[in-house]
Amino acid sequence: MAKKWLIGELIMSVLLLSACRPQAVKSNHHDAHSQQSTSEKMAINKRSADISRSEYDLITIGDINNGYGGSTKSTVVKWFGSPAEISTVSINGISRPVSQYSWKNRSASFKASQVAVQFLNGKAIGKSYTGSSTGNHHVVSKSKINQLGLGATYQAVVNQLGNPNSESDTGQGPMSGKYLTYVISQDGSAINLSFTDDKLNQKYHTSIYY
Repeated sequence: MAKKWLIGELIMSVLLLSACRPQAVKSNHHDAHSQQSTSEKMAINKRSADISRSEYDLITIGDINNGYGGSTKSTVVKWFGSPAEISTVSINGISRPVSQYSWKNRSASFKASQVAVQFLNGKAIGKSYTGSSTGNHHVVSKSKINQLGLGATYQAVVNQLGNPNSESDTGQGPMSGKYLTYVISQDGSAINLSFTDDKLNQKYHTSIYY
């Protein structure tokens, strides 16, 4: 009788140990998931702390009429963090106002004082950054700009002149518009280049101080 009781006790012990094992595995899986989520959050926080030019370039601009194809508002906020300001702005070609999110937490290598993204229907239809008006500016030779022919593409201009002091990008395709500002003197004199459908169509003098 004692022998049977001992065998029964051993069987119960094995069953109890077997029942505990899946629970331990589940707990380890949960811990790994928690660690992964924490790492993802840290990566997002690190990325949004300092907006770089390359991260700015990640934003896809959608159709100016409905936002189709543009980066979503939630995605941009996930990348850059909460905006410093939310406002309502008007954009040429759009009959209704759009929301604009602005950030000032850019990296030191990104020579901009502010980054802004315009949203319609929760999708990005425009983006821009404003160059700093203080300190030494990256000066581009006026003769280099004069060498640019009308019809040059945006990428061809950037390849020749480098990134502009300020930039604005709206819409896509035939309805797209880009405006680049290049400083040509430390006194703030600059030249604006405007593009339609990715083709340079105008050059005009301006200043970064107005």
